[in-house]
Amino acid sequence: MFTGDVHASVESPGIDVGGENMSIQLATTVDWEAQTFGGGYYSIFFGNDNNDSDLFFSSGSRNHTLIFNADNWGTKNNRPSIAWDGQYATAILGNGASYLVQGTALTDGMIRTNTSIPARNYCWGGQQSNAKYYVKGAFHSVRIYNRALTGAELVQNRKVDDIRFRNAFADYANLIVVNGAVGDTETTGSSSLASGEYELKGALTVTADAVSVDGKMYRPRLAVEKLIDGEWRQISRNWVSSYTATDDGRVRLKWTWERMMGTLFLVR
Repeated sequence: MFTGDVHASVESPGIDVGGENMSIQLATTVDWEAQTFGGGYYSIFFGNDNNDSDLFFSSGSRNHTLIFNADNWGTKNNRPSIAWDGQYATAILGNGASYLVQGTALTDGMIRTNTSIPARNYCWGGQQSNAKYYVKGAFHSVRIYNRALTGAELVQNRKVDDIRFRNAFADYANLIVVNGAVGDTETTGSSSLASGEYELKGALTVTADAVSVDGKMYRPRLAVEKLIDGEWRQISRNWVSSYTATDDGRVRLKWTWERMMGTLFLVR
């Protein structure tokens, strides 16, 4: 969103997140080297436009620190804060406590006792009224909830953002499908799954049919590889039209289509 010396903030007067239960979730990329403020200025991610923000990271003497100001400024010593890598964070207010989480579990962050956040106008990316507080980086995703997120929701949202914005599918995928060539015809075959990476839960059967090109029939042949000690190792290669994969490890299915050659013997 912000690069070089360009900075701005987005005023969102329609957002009212005041209350006793709420969650704010950010997927970002912060250019730490660009945060050159001194004197302990705060670079605001999300919060009140004209006062101390409710979610910001600090520069100056406390660089790389994210703070969740889940109350008024007067209780600043009771605010959760974490050393932050500038990538992902979730702030949760619920059940009389405030949480600031960098990972996918509440225990990854810091917990403080708080009650509520006042309802007021919010912006993100800085303060329109004070240019000192802008952020240099990118906002990939901002989620705002009027309730506390569950542990399962933390995990799912982080997974979605990692895949969408950080090209981290490999961290979650356990089934890889590669649809290869049909003989020497310069044609690529297709199975029931397009080439790609998939997160497999349970069992899934992948199928492939024979292909006819220029009157010649090509049948599917499957090489099954498993990731063992960090290396892909082929465990089988057969003429088959289906394979049932399970979630007991990373599997790569490499389909090719070949002509079955041989000699026909007629026995009377």
